[in-house]
Amino acid sequence: MPSDEKPLIIQFEHNGETTSYTITDAVTITIQGEPVFVGNTLKLESGGKLTVDGLAPWDGLEVKVNIAQINVRQNTTTEQDPVAIVKEGDVLTVSHKTTVNNGITWRQILAPVELAGNWIAERVAGFDEIYLVSFKEYDAQRSEEANTPEVHTATAQVTERPETSEEAEVADHQPAPLFGRFQLIEKQGSDGRYTALSIDGDDRPKLGVNIREFPHFGIPQWQWAREHGRETYCKSVQDLNMKWVRFFTPHVTYGSLDDNLKRIEATLDVIRDHDLVAVVTLTDSLADVGMFPKEDGEWHEKGTPMGHYHKDYFNTNAFRNHYHPYVKEVVSAFKDHAGVGIWQLMNEPAIYPPPASDTDVESFARWVDETSAMIYEMDKTHPIAIGMINASHIKPPAAEQNQFVLDFYSQRKHIHVVTCHTYQGIDNGDPHAAWDLEDDCMADIRAAAKTGRAMIWTEFGSSQAANRCQSTERFLNRQFLQNHASAALQWGYMLEVDGISDSGVGDRHFGWSRANFNKEFDELKALFANFVDKF
Repeated sequence: MPSDEKPLIIQFEHNGETTSYTITDAVTITIQGEPVFVGNTLKLESGGKLTVDGLAPWDGLEVKVNIAQINVRQNTTTEQDPVAIVKEGDVLTVSHKTTVNNGITWRQILAPVELAGNWIAERVAGFDEIYLVSFKEYDAQRSEEANTPEVHTATAQVTERPETSEEAEVADHQPAPLFGRFQLIEKQGSDGRYTALSIDGDDRPKLGVNIREFPHFGIPQWQWAREHGRETYCKSVQDLNMKWVRFFTPHVTYGSLDDNLKRIEATLDVIRDHDLVAVVTLTDSLADVGMFPKEDGEWHEKGTPMGHYHKDYFNTNAFRNHYHPYVKEVVSAFKDHAGVGIWQLMNEPAIYPPPASDTDVESFARWVDETSAMIYEMDKTHPIAIGMINASHIKPPAAEQNQFVLDFYSQRKHIHVVTCHTYQGIDNGDPHAAWDLEDDCMADIRAAAKTGRAMIWTEFGSSQAANRCQSTERFLNRQFLQNHASAALQWGYMLEVDGISDSGVGDRHFGWSRANFNKEFDELKALFANFVDKF
């Protein structure tokens, strides 16, 4: 409305009360029925209607967002990607009328204009906190919280909630938001809510392979794995209807960081060109193949099993010396590369030698928090994962497993994906039995579902002692159909390139190759190629 025009005031009189609204926006008022004028008063005959085209003050409620963040949805379900994210304190105008769907009360957004027409949750059934509140309620609540001492005991916060409040746990402990092609999507399964990782709007489960040596093809240690063979590998992964390739970035033999970065770039380029994405693992806790910054070598030489980083690496903050600068270089160089899928902090970190003490856990958590926050500050597009076999590998002996794992992930603000590893026992010939540590990982799976994180198996492998195809199908059915994993990556993928059947990058026990030491390549190939069509 031009500033020189007088505003239009509309009054509603009902039960002796008068409510006035000032129309300052461009709206059209339509009167249906025969208008009757008595002086300056317009009356409507019986059956007459007054309708407004445009945003009128009585159409909506002006509210503030009352929790850390809320997803804005295109409709009243959580089965699709959010169209936007609003943060605590953001101002919205929402509809008076509410819609209840699947236990969630929804309001339609009227303003701001860029969000108008979309939907937002007001509250979830069984969860007392209202997501959207009036200015007065919001300011009063913030004032009360400012005068209330903080509670730092995560265990108490979790156990005081009733069993029916899974939605509350998700809201309280969800990770920092992601912006771009990777999103965490809340979904409803037959056994409760969980979170799926969506890539370019597709949140169906996906398969992949581990080629940990991929950037290092052609160096003396893997001289028979040709660099030009990366094209063949990625084409085969693409043909298998897979999406993921996992590799480890550093190696102790590089003379300069630039040599390493060029190899990573070449690897990501071919991954991108085949519409794949990578789990980029930023160092290896194990020492066996030298995939860690060479300056960290001393921390692998302290008598730990398989040369794992000694726990004093975390206790003394030694990770800040060489690992952090390396991570900064890699992430800053490739944060915008389309081949990157997930940043994984380390392969199979743990607290060695055991047992883990409370101080050890605090130090390990500090490493996770500092590193993930550093990555997130540089890159808010790609999810971040830790890389443990499961969180029980850092648990003090006296701690209850489920509560410990839930508390640990609840506090990791910049960890978006829970990842686990499992293998069938090397002598286990029963294709129907659970694998080593598979059941142990259920605590991590449950924690992911309760804290708004996706879950991915970044390593799995069946035993040569069993029918590998049957064993693998059982594992995938359980983890995808029952436990709602977003992805699973077969260990030790090796192809024959240039007539070389064993280039040294596979695994004789749990890998997947045509070499004579791995069974059932073709059967597994058929299983993998057709498996995701179930979804």
